[in-house]
Amino acid sequence: MNISYRKLFLKDLSDYKSDVIYQKVYKMVFEDIPKIEKFNEIFDSYDVIPLKGATNRYRIKINEFRVGFEFNNDNLEFMRFLHRREFYRYF
Repeated sequence: MNISYRKLFLKDLSDYKSDVIYQKVYKMVFEDIPKIEKFNEIFDSYDVIPLKGATNRYRIKINEFRVGFEFNNDNLEFMRFLHRREFYRYF
């Protein structure tokens, strides 16, 4: 499974660098998920829900924040990290 990160995702994440949520998301996205070999194992480990109206797009719920990603042909791309009220507007 190949993992990539959009510039916008990295910018969204850096906006919360001084917040406690940053450490939790950073560990999940850069350390824990890359260790997972099969995409289906992500569903077992995290609160992953497919988004309606978009194929291959998913979100992970972390407190009041959402991580948006897309999975295509063994490629996992993290796209956005936003507060829940903004996430559904911009993702």
